[in-house]
This record gives sequence, C-alpha cells and structure tokens, in this order.
Amino acid sequence: MRIQHDQQAWRSNAQAAPEPGRGKSRAKKVLLGVGAVCLGICVIAISTGKGKEAAEAKPAVSSPPGRSDQPQPTHSKKPETTKSARDRFGSEDEVRAFISGVKEHGTPQEASAAQHVKKIQGTERFNDVFDTASVHTDLEGGITGSSHGTCNLIASSFADAYNSKNGLVTVYGADGKMICNGKF
Repeated sequence: MRIQHDQQAWRSNAQAAPEPGRGKSRAKKVLLGVGAVCLGICVIAISTGKGKEAAEAKPAVSSPPGRSDQPQPTHSKKPETTKSARDRFGSEDEVRAFISGVKEHGTPQEASAAQHVKKIQGTERFNDVFDTASVHTDLEGGITGSSHGTCNLIASSFADAYNSKNGLVTVYGADGKMICNGKF
C-alpha cells in the first residue's frame, strides 16, 4: 500500500509554519536593544552630570518671584563626619529657620501650616538628578486624612525655601504615614 501525498498541500503547510525559535530570538534582540539604550542613557547622564562640585558651586537658594531677598534655609551644607545622628537627620535649627522663613516670606496660611513641622531630612546635599527630602509633622497621617490641605501648604513652602532641578519632598504625619508630596 502506497500513501500518496498531495504535494500542493504539503508546500502550503510548510510555508505557513513559523521557523522554530524565531520569535524568541527576535524578542531577545529587542530586549537587548532596549537594555543597550537604557545603559547608554545612564552612561551619558552620569558623564554629563554636574557632579557634586558643580552642585556645591551654584547659588544655594534663589528668591521666588514677589518675595524679598531675606536669608532663607539653604541646602548647601557640607556634611561633617563629626556630626551626631540628630544633626545629620534634621536639626532643630533647620526647622526653626524654615518656620521663621515661612513666617517672613509666606502667606499667613503657610505660616500657620509651617508650625506643624517637627523635622526636616535630606537637605544636606542635592545633585539635581533626583533629590528627595522628608518633612515630618505632627499632623494626622494618611493620604485621605483631613490634613491634606495643610500638607500641600507645607510642601509649597518647602519648594519656596529649597531649589532643585528635580526634587521631591514628602510630608509625613505624626504616625509616620505619608500625607502628600510635591516637587521643589
């Protein structure tokens, strides 16, 4: 018994079938290409970044429009190795300077909101790549809490006092929960 094959059907099925492993190799090439692009962007960002020398050389604070040029808290402090943990993580002097600066230069609502600030962290050194700071308050925590409006005033006041090309300040409540964040 001889089995006859339809040569026409055999050819059409052979052409329609994908090559084994071709989809995987194409996906690998795409992933490698994306990885190479990301790596290239990182290398360029690091090599053309301002570095800490340029960040320390620029003016510490510029006055927002419509406000006087009175001294405000700065972020150009150089960390010292002899500082205690309390000094490195938000000194009381920095909080007092922030509150007095908001009282002098801010609106009455901002001055009232600044009274809730208890600790400021992360303002020792900025590099303008991704700067983060934390403000700890005695407010009720949580994103959906009733103190969200006061939190936005604190974040706005922080943005007036500190400058960064790409900064993010996060405001926390007394219980340690995040209330809001904002750019500075």
